[in-house]
Amino acid sequence: MGFVPSDRHVLKCETSIANAVRKLSAAVLVCHAKAAAAHLVPKAFDEEGCETTAMGKYTTAAGRVAALCPPCLDTAAVGDATRTRMDHLMSGLLFCDSASGVLLGDDDDLGWASATTGVLKCEAGAARGVGKAQRAITRCHMKYAAARLNGKLFDEEDCEGTARAKLDNAVAHLPKGCPTCLAGLLTTLPALTEDDVDAANGSIYCASPSGAFVGPEPS
Repeated sequence: MGFVPSDRHVLKCETSIANAVRKLSAAVLVCHAKAAAAHLVPKAFDEEGCETTAMGKYTTAAGRVAALCPPCLDTAAVGDATRTRMDHLMSGLLFCDSASGVLLGDDDDLGWASATTGVLKCEAGAARGVGKAQRAITRCHMKYAAARLNGKLFDEEDCEGTARAKLDNAVAHLPKGCPTCLAGLLTTLPALTEDDVDAANGSIYCASPSGAFVGPEPS
């Protein structure tokens, strides 16, 4: 849910923040995958430092368009919420096997370090697929917002369907060794990923004078 930007300045701000959120989400997933892999070597890996670097890049990107953003868009809150969602929701779903008994980071990360190479390959592969799907779905939202502002049509649902199909294909080709906790979620992972991206729309595409929605309209 969210609103079509009211003018070109708002469009530039909101699409820039949406893209920065996509990069932050992907970067946090990479941090989780690196932490999971480091446990198997074993070697030290500063997972929290990795996420802090990702947050710094997000903050820098947000700062570049801050002057164009509407008052409703709290870029700091959006960044914090994105990191929290990735630490709690996606980390917990993707790096779910607790056999190692070692958390990926500190206690704000719900995921676990991988106990075996097979588990790592599956979990990290799923994370890569989710990251690519998040990028594709975010681009669907960006294209839809730009099209609607310019009075053009864009089939956002078809665009998102293509992104889900690609994640379905990636899931189907994951290597053997997926832990039971993840294997049971793989068929619903595309829908969960789309829901996660859509959930951020309201806080990003928040300027409402246009009166038109980006993403699913409320029923």
